[in-house]
Amino acid sequence: MELAPSPPPEPKPCAPARSRWPLIAFAVIGLFMLGVVVIYAANRWLTVPSNAASTAVVIVLTPTFSTAAPPTLEPITSKQRAAMDGVIARTRHFRGNVNAPVTLIEFGDFQ
Repeated sequence: MELAPSPPPEPKPCAPARSRWPLIAFAVIGLFMLGVVVIYAANRWLTVPSNAASTAVVIVLTPTFSTAAPPTLEPITSKQRAAMDGVIARTRHFRGNVNAPVTLIEFGDFQ
């Protein structure tokens, strides 16, 4: 006696895709709480205590005006221009227009 072949098993349904809203909500709430903590800490550190009013120092800056003549600009020589062009040619970190009428070059030391 021969048995009939059994039907193939039905495929299992895939799990439904998880929503990303809980993750987004958790991130937003976490960032909000972090902002509250940072603002609270900044206010605590930057606020002058009430008992420090007697020891507070007020610095008043008054502008002073010079009556001296402003410095005059002298045209650069071809030797100065060649030196500046050499420095600019070796430098790769520019900001602004390369053909600007004024070029500021800063020489710095990171020590």
